[in-house]
Amino acid sequence: MKHGMHQQYRLYAPGQEYREQNHHHRGRDAQQAAGKGGPRRCGGYACQAGFTLVELMVVVAIIGILAAVAIPRYQDYVRRSEFNAALGSLRGLETNAEIYLSSGGDWSDIRYRDLGISPESLNGKRLTVSGGSGSDPAMFLTYGDGIVDGEAGIVSLASQAQGGWVCRTTEKAEFLPGAGACEAGVSLTAGAEPGGG
Repeated sequence: MKHGMHQQYRLYAPGQEYREQNHHHRGRDAQQAAGKGGPRRCGGYACQAGFTLVELMVVVAIIGILAAVAIPRYQDYVRRSEFNAALGSLRGLETNAEIYLSSGGDWSDIRYRDLGISPESLNGKRLTVSGGSGSDPAMFLTYGDGIVDGEAGIVSLASQAQGGWVCRTTEKAEFLPGAGACEAGVSLTAGAEPGGG
């Protein structure tokens, strides 16, 4: 050994020398490939950036299938909720309507205040009435404003001579809360709004 030169020795654990040499060769191969314009290597495999066209098409197809199933169900849910809210609002007017009629009030001249409400309290729904003067009094509530299928729904309560109110609606039976709750699929024409004040 020449004077002034020292040879360094390194102790390796079993297998460590092979791993370090293999790592060194991989790094050198990646540098050579990059310098030659070849593919960049990631752990021995070619790196991929982004998605292929086929993968994107599969994702779009899955989204389309989910939308085709979810949107109609959501629309049904909205429609059913709108109907239940409208029927609940109309049922809440029964007592005041009965009081008004039993006290000899003229149904054709009924006002919002006779029913204990104001137009603003209906939250966008439209109340109309019909009947009186020899025909059965009826209340109609128009709701939805075509949010789901372009058509607003109508639910009505009509007073019966034998007592009580019968429910009818333009909605399909599938949107009703239960059998017998309302007569479904009826063609209804809303009446005139109650008088103001």
